[in-house]
Amino acid sequence: MTKPHASGSPRAPGPPPAQEYLGLMAHDVTASYDAGLVTRPLSETAADTIRWLQETPDAVVTGWSREDEAAVLAAWRERG
Repeated sequence: MTKPHASGSPRAPGPPPAQEYLGLMAHDVTASYDAGLVTRPLSETAADTIRWLQETPDAVVTGWSREDEAAVLAAWRERG
């Protein structure tokens, strides 16, 4: 595994390093909802994403490989 960045892995499916994105999630989105933004349950989004990935064999998949996940979990378990 290559050297991880602040979130723990070069491909970590988590937030970006805080110092690089200060304020990213601190914006009032009321105007977006007022303009018609509609959200949906995360479970629905996840199910649609899985279905799309299964139907799209050439889709680019990001995130940890099984090997990287195993290395991160092993390191976490070894920390004591």
